Amino acid sequence: MKTIDVGTICQLRRYPVKSMGGEPLPEARLGWHGVRGDRRAALLRLDDESGLPFLSARQLPELLTYRATIPGTEETPILVVTPAGDSLRFEDPVLVSELSSLAGTPVRAIHLWRGCFDSMPISIVTTASLQALEGDLGTSLEVDRFRPNIVVELASASEAYAEDRWLGRRLTFGGGDAAQARCNRKTTRCRVVNHDTKTASANNAIHSFLATRRKNLFGVYASPEHPGVLRVGDTVRLISD
Repeated sequence: MKTIDVGTICQLRRYPVKSMGGEPLPEARLGWHGVRGDRRAALLRLDDESGLPFLSARQLPELLTYRATIPGTEETPILVVTPAGDSLRFEDPVLVSELSSLAGTPVRAIHLWRGCFDSMPISIVTTASLQALEGDLGTSLEVDRFRPNIVVELASASEAYAEDRWLGRRLTFGGGDAAQARCNRKTTRCRVVNHDTKTASANNAIHSFLATRRKNLFGVYASPEHPGVLRVGDTVRLISD
């Protein structure tokens, strides 16, 4: 198996509740259903009979300002820090009532052991692509707008959008019996990327630029090819199949 070093993992992130703010991790277990603890909970809109009945930041941008954490193992209850600074369990009726009121529709806290993904279980972006987008827009952007699990710092900072060329190929992370993921498709972006993750305020120029100049694509979706542990600082290698 021939590999090419393309960079290192500089950030790992998970989002325990769909569309809520997430948390950085020094290491994470990659399983067959993505990063352990990632998007394993969601808010179900009780009056929605569509095929995608989960409350998301598309309907309620303020959801981004609620930060979900797992302060222990994956079996530890999810805690949510509200914009007011309160720390509540995800299922707490006070929190569910507050979010139902904000959404204007009744919601219920649910858990999904396989995860709740719009498309695929792993999202990858590179710092070079983020920096290129910042340069084009003339503003700094927090990476959480794009909700990646793995942020890769490329060996060559000039290779903006290098991940576009990884499609159909595998990445391996670290050494030994390393975790692997296959890059399957470019990530189509919705207007959620316009919203600041701390204030929910919108900058419509972000999605407009991606739509007109990038065919609405930024980053890549991937699927697990081999379980293993991901660590910040791990070497990322592209496998030549």
